[in-house]
Parts: sequence; C-alpha cells; structure tokens
Amino acid sequence: MRKEPLSERAWGLQERVLSRRVLHFGSEQMYWECLEGFETEEGLKLPFRLPAVSTDPEIIAYMKERELDNAHSFGGTDKSTTHMQTWSHILSKYGRRKLGNPQDKLPAISGVARSFSKELNDEYLAGLWRKSLIEGLCWQPLNCKPAEGGYRAPSWSWASVDGVPATGFIGDHVEEQANILETKVDIDGENPFGRVHDGWIKVEAPLVKMVLSENKGPTGHILLRSEKGEGDFYAMLDTIDRSYDSSAGLIQSMELYALILAFTYGSPFHSDSERKEPIAHGLIVTPATDRPGRLRRIGMVVQSPAYFGPGELEVSRSTVIVV
Repeated sequence: MRKEPLSERAWGLQERVLSRRVLHFGSEQMYWECLEGFETEEGLKLPFRLPAVSTDPEIIAYMKERELDNAHSFGGTDKSTTHMQTWSHILSKYGRRKLGNPQDKLPAISGVARSFSKELNDEYLAGLWRKSLIEGLCWQPLNCKPAEGGYRAPSWSWASVDGVPATGFIGDHVEEQANILETKVDIDGENPFGRVHDGWIKVEAPLVKMVLSENKGPTGHILLRSEKGEGDFYAMLDTIDRSYDSSAGLIQSMELYALILAFTYGSPFHSDSERKEPIAHGLIVTPATDRPGRLRRIGMVVQSPAYFGPGELEVSRSTVIVV
C-alpha cells in the first residue's frame, strides 16, 4: 500500500491512525485493518496494524496493552515512554508523506496530537511535548529539505522542515545537561495543535563555539570541531547540503555553536555491565539574522564529550533564546 495515492498523502495518516476500523480500496485489491490486525483481499494476514490512537476507552486499553508488550523488549514499561515510542513511529511515517499546502504540516497531524495530549496529560509545543522537551529538541534530520511556503514552525521543531525526523534517544540512561527556563508558542487561530506563527525557548546549557574542520568525513561530508578540541563532529545539518565540496564555504562563513542538551549512556540492547562512555547530544545553532540576540537551529551533533576541549563544557554554560 505504500505506493497508493492515499498512503502518500499527509492528511491521510491521521485519518488512518485515528480510525478504529479501516477499509482500504487499493489499485488492485481491498485491505481490511482493525485493532486485531491487517488483512488483504488475496489472503495475507498480519497480527498487527499501524499504531492507533483514539479517545475510545476500549481502544486506549487495547493499545496500552500492545504498547507495554512491545516496550518490554526495550527494557521500559513507563506509560509515557511507550506512548512516546508510538508518537516517534507515527512521525517517521508522517515525515515521508506529501502536503498539498505546506502550511498544513502541523494541522495535518493535529488530531493525533490532541489524542496524545489527553492521554499523556502534556502540553503540545509546535510538534514537541513539554514533559520531554529536551529529548524532543534532539530530533535528527533524515533527508530533510527547507519547508516551502514561508514560516510554519520554530527552527527547533521538526515541523520547520520537510522530511523525516528521527526522534528519541538511543540509550538506557539520560542525563539532561540543559535547563528549560521558559517557552512560548503563538498559535495561529484557536487550535493549540494547529498552525503557529512564532515560538521560542529560553534555555540554560553549555554553549560551545564550533568551527569547520579541515578534514572531510569518509563520504566527503562536513565535519565540525570545537575551538579548543581536536576531535571531529559529524554535522547532521537539517537542510544545508552536508557535502564538504558544496557547503564548506557557507559553513565557514557562519558563526556556529553546539548547544549541549543531554548525555546518554549505554543502549537498550546492552546490560548495565556493558555501559559505554557518555554520548553528548546538542543542537547546532547560529545567530538568527532576522531576530537580533536570538539563535536558530541548523542541525544536530551527537558525539563523545571527550571530543570537546579541556573545560569547554564546564565553563561555557549560557542562557540563550532559540527561535
């Protein structure tokens, strides 16, 4: 069904996810989908379906049981954790779909967000959740490109770009390095899950000056390093071409910083005895040319803290506003 027109339409995802039962009329056959599984007209049967959310008590109870069953294999049974795993999975599917109107990025998934908000008892902030905001800020861009049609979300939100956001930390232990001091999202209209016309976060965290490395990555991609460090960081740029030959000049001309938000340890696939050294997760930020005194996100870095110079993380804590 991946190539069916409705499967490529962004609005179609929440219509499918929010429905208790779905009958798909495909190009060659029909498909039936419900909470118990998925079945095709030609006889294929699967004991699962796309993750679903709903305000129906029976559906909620069923999905809780399913989510908890799945979560045991990853070492976690906390309700909010399992719901966030489902949210991340839905976003990965949503990011691949097309919008007729680029400004519908948030509205086209607003029904799903509303259901999650009720279940999590959490506040929605332009695509992210307040209770897990630091983790949400650390989304990684997969094949992303600039959004068309003008402003639609703050740079720190996955909704600001087109493409797939990989959300969630890989690790069995997280140490937050940042303090979220204040947040502000101005919605466009009355729907708190729909369009926004402005937003910012005020955060206190290590802010380390970064520069272009003279080295290229194994595939010719751009690397960064801190001013006092010697190790290279892979620059997961959101929408700037990651090729050194294409973008080195642009990156060299920019004032760049790494805003370190968290350390993660280990992996859900290793025992405590196999815990590894910490991995630092941070935003690549640069001054916002249209907002004096503010920063905007342009990418992510994920690397060992040892790659920073001596004392850089300890003495560089700053309070900044990211728009």
